[in-house]
Amino acid sequence: MTVEPTLIKQGSIKEGLTQGISLHGWTITSKKASICNSNEMERTRIQKDYGLPPPEMVFGNNHVTVEKGDFKLTFGAYEALSMVDTSSTSSEKIKVAYSEEWTRKSSVNHTDVKDVVKPYDWTYTTKYKGTSTAELEKNESDSLIDINRLRQQEPILFYDENILYEDELADNGTAMLMIRLSE
Repeated sequence: MTVEPTLIKQGSIKEGLTQGISLHGWTITSKKASICNSNEMERTRIQKDYGLPPPEMVFGNNHVTVEKGDFKLTFGAYEALSMVDTSSTSSEKIKVAYSEEWTRKSSVNHTDVKDVVKPYDWTYTTKYKGTSTAELEKNESDSLIDINRLRQQEPILFYDENILYEDELADNGTAMLMIRLSE
């Protein structure tokens, strides 16, 4: 017996569009809305609460949810930004191609500079793995990957990409936190 998926589509692009799929007891939804405006950004106070300036584009009303029974896993922009490294050494790990030249010139030309802006991971790299409401039950058979099953060609029933935040990194590339869904 073949179980047919139920496709989900609610709302509109203007108010926020939720799309998803429900299959075998799992429900996966992706809500996309417009970029946060200045009022929404002020309410979240990313700089004050998380200790870093916000990325140029924050999609704070976007989220992805995976559910089955009591288990729920959610991905959101603010939760991800809360886990960006804001320690005093975080920016030392990040180097761009011309950083050595900047350092050399800076140390010679700016000996009078005393106060430096608090460093942070300006690439917005996060350790965020989602927010879970319960542990998922794990069976013995779940511990190994079924390679033969992976080789089977099956149709894609649902696909979506959801951007949580993006920044152009001051002309040093682009940082983007995006979730891709495929069923």
